[in-house]
Amino acid sequence: MPAPPSCWVSRRAWSRPGNQTIGVVRKGSQVLQHLPASADACVWLRLYQQELRGMVPKHPSEPLWWTPRRPFRPLEFDAARMVFTRANQLLGANWTLHDLRHIVSA
Repeated sequence: MPAPPSCWVSRRAWSRPGNQTIGVVRKGSQVLQHLPASADACVWLRLYQQELRGMVPKHPSEPLWWTPRRPFRPLEFDAARMVFTRANQLLGANWTLHDLRHIVSA
């Protein structure tokens, strides 16, 4: 079962690029669930992590996603939704975070 968007933009998430999975903590049960991710998703995630190396804490209890500006803060669901809103306005598109749950493992 795909994780809801609020799990992908989670306070806690782990990636296992070798297994091509990203683990998320389910909002209701607080259980860690490893979900399949595409090879491209794992590559882009690793590039993102390398870009932020040494600038944000890297620990399983820390967030996976961070705001792009200093001071770095955990990227919350509402902020990620606004990124999509601005991108949609520029592109004339209608994507949502919900759409990601259907394509993230493609």
